[in-house]
Amino acid sequence: MSAPRTQYLVFTGLDGFVLDPEKPRLQDVQPALNLLHTLKIPLIITTDRTPEEVFPLLDSIGQSNPFIAESGAVIFIPENALKVQYTFQKTVRGYRVIQFGIERDVLLQKVAEIREKTGIGITALTEVHPDKSRREKDAATRKSLTVSRMQSARHREYSAPVILEGDAKTSEALSEALENMNMRLNQREDYFIVTGDYDKGTAVRFLVQLYREEFPDKEIKTIGLGENYLDTPMLHAVDQPVLIRNLNGKFDSQVGRRGLKFTCNPGPVGWNDAVISLLSEGDET
Repeated sequence: MSAPRTQYLVFTGLDGFVLDPEKPRLQDVQPALNLLHTLKIPLIITTDRTPEEVFPLLDSIGQSNPFIAESGAVIFIPENALKVQYTFQKTVRGYRVIQFGIERDVLLQKVAEIREKTGIGITALTEVHPDKSRREKDAATRKSLTVSRMQSARHREYSAPVILEGDAKTSEALSEALENMNMRLNQREDYFIVTGDYDKGTAVRFLVQLYREEFPDKEIKTIGLGENYLDTPMLHAVDQPVLIRNLNGKFDSQVGRRGLKFTCNPGPVGWNDAVISLLSEGDET
């Protein structure tokens, strides 16, 4: 188990089925959750989802730890979690909120400026009426958008989901225009997200530094578990990244392989095995 002078931090993605807020398979991960609780190791959810989507899962697994939402835009830290001093912007549901992201309205204003100057066909999901969401399609991917996704888009505070009309060259042109304004374009399955100049890795490294200051007499060791390309910045920011096998038995090749451990089992079972193995100083996950 962890040495007395070592403090582990476990970061986990939440953008697939490992700890799905809509269908959490707690029976498959409960042994790992119990071990984390026993060893007083925080499980830090690191997700593309909004805070409102994370809170129900935290309640279901009985966790009260920091978490990172909207792809690194914000860190939520329980008021009593850390004694070290740090700057935060507001308090929500007993969590102090550290904001890296740009407010959605500001992002949308910048997007509108780019659209006017370049003529790029870009539409914010918040500009699409929900009744049309099932029929609204991205011209590049030709995949329909669901009502639930539209509702999720409206809950975002520090990122702006958009539909882009055009091909790869169009997205490259938009990405370049955004970079010139210190913003980023992130592709999802059937839409894009405009954010500020940050990612999950930015938030992970900031939070790790807070823990180093909180425990100056301990060595901080970080573990990260993810299953797809959305988790890549988080996996690149930890000491030991772990890639979870998909239910089809394969791994997401977009993540890369350098320094990664790979689970034998897929999904929640693989996640559970990896956490227990690494915290027990096992050689295999």
